[in-house]
Amino acid sequence: MKQVVALVFSVALLLLAGCERKEVKVHARHHVPDTKGERVVTRWKEADLKAPGYGMIIEQEVAKVSATLYRVEPGEGFVIKEKASEGKFFPERREIVFPLFMQGAISVEDWVSAKGSHVVVPFDAQNVNILQATNLTGELKDMARKSTYNFSRLPSEALPSILNTSAGGK
Repeated sequence: MKQVVALVFSVALLLLAGCERKEVKVHARHHVPDTKGERVVTRWKEADLKAPGYGMIIEQEVAKVSATLYRVEPGEGFVIKEKASEGKFFPERREIVFPLFMQGAISVEDWVSAKGSHVVVPFDAQNVNILQATNLTGELKDMARKSTYNFSRLPSEALPSILNTSAGGK
């Protein structure tokens, strides 16, 4: 009987030794996924809003970036009041441009050339790890006024409550 148990144990050890082990390192407190080839969605909101202001949702998959600017409510979470602009990412200029009040079939480039109101957010998709960045700054370009917007990334634990957004100002 002892020989059978020893034989079974030896076979089990041989099988385990032949299995390839993959070492996975994950910090117990904070895991930042590798963004290579992965679609990452982050939400950004102006810090310390006392009245409705701006918030952004940025989606990045490698060098492909899409972004939307929203009017958002003050307080906790990311409560959408209305969509303000669909952003365009310019990788050569390393920025996202959000045209404001743009009408018709004009291109973003033509809108900016005509000095139409727009918000510029510096963003280098190659060098910014969007999951580790905590702040982004936007600058309003307008013929009548200038303004700066300081956006803070919402922490990942706040993301589930974002699903309770209200589109269209409800």
